[in-house]
Amino acid sequence: MNTVKTASGAEVYTNQIFALCDEYIATLESDEPEKLMTRPPAFRGMLKYIYLNLFKPADKRGYNNRQCNDLDYSDIQLLDDLWNTYSQLCSKYLQNPTLLNFSLMTGISMDTFDSWRREGRGGSCEHSRTLKRWYAECESAALDSAVHGNPGGMFVLKACFGYSEQPQRIELVEGSGTPQVSMQELDELRKQHLIAPEKPEI
Repeated sequence: MNTVKTASGAEVYTNQIFALCDEYIATLESDEPEKLMTRPPAFRGMLKYIYLNLFKPADKRGYNNRQCNDLDYSDIQLLDDLWNTYSQLCSKYLQNPTLLNFSLMTGISMDTFDSWRREGRGGSCEHSRTLKRWYAECESAALDSAVHGNPGGMFVLKACFGYSEQPQRIELVEGSGTPQVSMQELDELRKQHLIAPEKPEI
């Protein structure tokens, strides 16, 4: 449940997004709620449900969500509050936050995010600073994932944040139990001037 307990012991929702999460979970089969924590498509399905029932505006066919909340993009504090709610959901359901999934939940296009990133083009400096903080949170989550052995985390860091893996450093250490390098590998390293040439015997 996405409720909190009041002093009287009553369980209440702190915002409508959490209520919609539980509503979505109630529509799933008995074994499916666990998939929110193991399968990103299930989590994205919940985000899409929030968008359709909270943020999607009315269309010409007369369809409307139950409470159309047209987002005021100029209100960066409101958008930051939405980001904080979204990142709470990511933490609860063991998903990494991404701007793409935040876009899916709110309907804010990636083009809009790009315009905010470039200060003075479609957004204030405050929009740009806030977006950089969201971006840094996404990077931090991917880094944590990579540090804890998830290869997908390193892939995200390379693809989205410009990370690169450094070539492995080779150290020649004398003594037992240390890695050995073959004579052929030594000759190749000498040819590449990566190690000093072998001293002639006297």
